[in-house]
Amino acid sequence: MFYEILRIIFVSFVISSFFAFNIFIQQNVYRYNQLLTDKFEIAIFLEKNFDTPEVIEEKLRLIENIKSFKFISKTEIKDKLQHLQNHILVSGVNPFPDTFSIKMLSLNSQIIENTITQLRKIKGIDEIKFDINIIKLADTLNHV
Repeated sequence: MFYEILRIIFVSFVISSFFAFNIFIQQNVYRYNQLLTDKFEIAIFLEKNFDTPEVIEEKLRLIENIKSFKFISKTEIKDKLQHLQNHILVSGVNPFPDTFSIKMLSLNSQIIENTITQLRKIKGIDEIKFDINIIKLADTLNHV
């Protein structure tokens, strides 16, 4: 009888430890995934002669999974890189395009692929850049 009670206590302890460890792992994976999402950015570069970023802003507001975006003018970029001015402004012309930095609500390859497809349809966007490795890592975490 004593050994039966001891065995039940031990089995209960092992099972509860397993569930506690599982919950601990899930919480950490969720936190890490949120950290990746917060750090992830999509950079879109506008065509050189495109002079109405407000039009793109309106279209960005319509894309479902975009959390926020920030317009960065070519002048702002040039000013931030002022210490490199002698190296950058060889011809005296600002080589930087106007840019939007986009933050996402959530991360996985399907959502990003869908967002990129929508961004490519917007007139005035010349180039789209993001770190594919972060997406792969987020996909791996989503399957844990």
